[in-house]
Amino acid sequence: MATVEENMEIVRRVTELIEKEQNIDGLDEVFAKDFINHSPSAGFTPDIEGFKKTAAHVHEAFDLADSNVTLFGVDDMVVERWTESGTHIGTYDGVPATGRPVVTKGIAIWRLRDGKIVELWVQVNEADILRQIGLLPDAGHRATPT
Repeated sequence: MATVEENMEIVRRVTELIEKEQNIDGLDEVFAKDFINHSPSAGFTPDIEGFKKTAAHVHEAFDLADSNVTLFGVDDMVVERWTESGTHIGTYDGVPATGRPVVTKGIAIWRLRDGKIVELWVQVNEADILRQIGLLPDAGHRATPT
């Protein structure tokens, strides 16, 4: 069984593969074949292929970089809290690149077994991202009926 520190390093590796190495297929090295995402993005499957497609979709739409990541672990679980910032550089949820700055915050709970990620629960404020790229009205403003 892996230590908590080893599990946290595996979770860190996910970010390295996606953002630093731009190696989505490399995620196969850290995810178990029976991985399940309990909170997949709309339109994506809850398996590793769905996670990889989600990661590619986000990476193509935003040039996000870790600005603040906190990890802690207990037994086979790792909790990750992050804030990332970047620019909307590609189509996201049907919205073409706007060049607008984006800040996103989220929390994920990862469960690992034998050095591989087997489960994920994640929460991101999707509505806030959509506001920042102009798909939803800004917070505090009410949409005007047409």
